[in-house]
Amino acid sequence: DVTCLDLSGNQLLIGGELAHKAKVYIKQIEADMTDLSAVPSDSMDLVLSISALMYVENIDRVFSEGNRVLKTGGRLIFSTNHPVTMAIGATELWPEEKSDPNYNYRGPIVWKWEEEDNFHFTNYRRPMMDYINTLNRNAFRILRMEELLPKAEDTDWGETEKLIRMRFPSVLVMEAKKIKES
Repeated sequence: DVTCLDLSGNQLLIGGELAHKAKVYIKQIEADMTDLSAVPSDSMDLVLSISALMYVENIDRVFSEGNRVLKTGGRLIFSTNHPVTMAIGATELWPEEKSDPNYNYRGPIVWKWEEEDNFHFTNYRRPMMDYINTLNRNAFRILRMEELLPKAEDTDWGETEKLIRMRFPSVLVMEAKKIKES
């Protein structure tokens, strides 16, 4: 069984249409990942989060809920913006956001995809130790960590951004195993 949770009803609608076309049944839940109360405890083998944790202020709550819904031995796999690139980007790539360039900065970054957009995004920066310590605090053992660089041919960045992004990882991927109840 596959359960898909998203804060956006529109994203769930798109996912549901794609699943229907593929003849795959997916249970869909519109909710915040810090509150998985719609998911029974000890019911999941895998929790997967792709490029979403950077939009969450409290990752402790996310990992705590992940522990609750996973069976013992279940896996939590996530990807997020890499903390190093976010710190470098604060001064070198996105100086208009006036974000703190300190690697250990913990807090929000408010930004627009396009200057003319009438809405904004809020990401939350945190250093690598916050991911590691929060996983440990919530009874996970880290099994694997990947720090991904983009492929040069997949980019359309300017020269400065390309130089930085090709030297420093832009994506952090971690796999952790639930070792006990938190």
